Amino acid sequence: MRHGSERVSLADANQVANCEPKGNITGSVLTEIGLFTRSVEAVEANLLQLALNGAVDKGGDTVVKKDTSKYGERTFDIYKCRP
Repeated sequence: MRHGSERVSLADANQVANCEPKGNITGSVLTEIGLFTRSVEAVEANLLQLALNGAVDKGGDTVVKKDTSKYGERTFDIYKCRP
């Protein structure tokens, strides 16, 4: 968890029309540990935290989750919405 990531928001695409795009980030995490498959919730929580950390690095304050076809990998768009 990067310092400042707790101030980054998750939004829907229709909520960022007036925001400044800051790029995107694609993260991937382990979906299996040994013989155990991690829960969808745990994987998604880890992916979101990676996106929040990336937003801090790129000067953003909002992320938008994009669709993915690969379990354990997701792309997020990063925006600066607040002054």
